[in-house]
Amino acid sequence: MKSPSGLTDQELVFELDGLARREREALPHFLACLSEVERRGLHLDLGHHNLFDYCVGRLKFSEGAAMRRIQSARAAAKHAEIYAYLRDGELNLGVVALLAPHLSSDNASSLLDRARGKSKREIETLVVELAHAKAESKRIPPKMEQCEQNELTFLPGESAPAPPNGGVSVQEIRPRRDAIRLESPGVLKIVFRAGPSFREKLERVRGLLGRRGGRLEEILDAVLEDYLNRRDPSRRKIPARRGP
Repeated sequence: MKSPSGLTDQELVFELDGLARREREALPHFLACLSEVERRGLHLDLGHHNLFDYCVGRLKFSEGAAMRRIQSARAAAKHAEIYAYLRDGELNLGVVALLAPHLSSDNASSLLDRARGKSKREIETLVVELAHAKAESKRIPPKMEQCEQNELTFLPGESAPAPPNGGVSVQEIRPRRDAIRLESPGVLKIVFRAGPSFREKLERVRGLLGRRGGRLEEILDAVLEDYLNRRDPSRRKIPARRGP
């Protein structure tokens, strides 16, 4: 086998294509073997407390890689069509791991087909939609008179009083408002909802900030500082008086 530095450009591209194809072809078999190890309890016989410990300790995967393979192996054991999607490269381990908790015998085929070729962000949006739909299906719709009686607002940090006569609480009827709470000395916890356009703007600002835009706190702090420097009268520089 030649060293990559000794390959021509065309040979190097073909080599990578082949390696990627062989890796995809080996992945379904690996997951099937991993699932069988768990079914037989071989990881316990080898002294590992659970399958995660086996993947990290014996197979030398990172914690994140181990979790993705375990979740995917368990999902593929129930829904065999996952193997074909992984082999063809239409789904990857990260996507399967995200979808795994939401797959059932009724929706697996349609959901997996819907996820083909989508980015991780698109899959995250899909998972949120699934979780929201599941939560809505389990929620008991309140009666109209209960909604009218509980039409109250609360300041951030306040809790709603118990509804009279076993009615539905305010939190179950209305979406939670923006909240700023003191989580620990010197640390605030900020909770709010935002749409997809907010995330796009956030990612754009993160790119413009470069190294300063790693954490969400740093991004929002930079944006607030910029706004205050331009709009806050107390921060505007007072022009020096001219001499006589």
